[in-house]
Amino acid sequence: MRSLTIHLNTCSNRFGLLPNAKEQPSTLPTLGQRAKQILQSMKRPHISGTLPNVNHLTFLPSNALAGPASTSDDQDTLFQSDNDVTDYDVFNDHNNNDTDNPTTTASTNVYNFQRGINPPPGVKFGIHLQHIISSHRSVDLKLYDEIIDLIHYHATTQETNFSTNKLYHQKELTTTLSQLYHLNGLQPTLHYVTLSDLSLVTIPVFDVKAVILSILHDPQRMNPSNFSPGYDIFTGTLTDANNLKLNEIHTGSAWNTARDFYCGDSDAFPLALLCFYDKTHTDLYGSFS
Repeated sequence: MRSLTIHLNTCSNRFGLLPNAKEQPSTLPTLGQRAKQILQSMKRPHISGTLPNVNHLTFLPSNALAGPASTSDDQDTLFQSDNDVTDYDVFNDHNNNDTDNPTTTASTNVYNFQRGINPPPGVKFGIHLQHIISSHRSVDLKLYDEIIDLIHYHATTQETNFSTNKLYHQKELTTTLSQLYHLNGLQPTLHYVTLSDLSLVTIPVFDVKAVILSILHDPQRMNPSNFSPGYDIFTGTLTDANNLKLNEIHTGSAWNTARDFYCGDSDAFPLALLCFYDKTHTDLYGSFS
């Protein structure tokens, strides 16, 4: 209340009388009269400020200039240009990618949005790719750039012609790789197991022999640097008989007994297996959980 009184006494000359109001006596008005004058003054256009009120909506383009929204869901016609659409080579894709920024030649009105243009093929592809990636949830934002770098690498370094070379979908690629590298034996067989609550779960079962042979035939894994020190992989014996320290599995007390029992004096290949397993069921999309 005290601050309102000080404001009324200090700024009394800023609140004038209405045109049809009678002139009040020279004595100071009461607090109620001053409050009534303030309310009346607030109803009139306020022009004492330094910035005029501006309707920013007047800068938006009119509805007559706005193009109709596209409602077509056909991706084949997503980027098809009409007869009245002009080609707009934004980045001069076909000639030089180091040209000046085209936005410097655009209109100075930031609200003058461009419509009805035909962007270059590179921009069309980027829009289409981003549209597909955005339709999937929980996708890393870097995936778009990695796909672009991958395409650029194969188009330039590997000389892949995407218009003539065959491109494979996921299932077709898996089948082709299995045939090329003879990996059909590594494909698991799905078995259905009934749980105690009578629900069914899908369990992938792998061929153990195929898995072991895939490891033994892998030159990157069957490298002497990966072998246990002091171990002969072909005979299963110690190469250093004086080494009595416990280290890898072949230094255990039961190793020689097990090797003699299963291999004897034959040329059998001794192979000790330490097996670990985790969840082996698949999720709702067929991937291993």
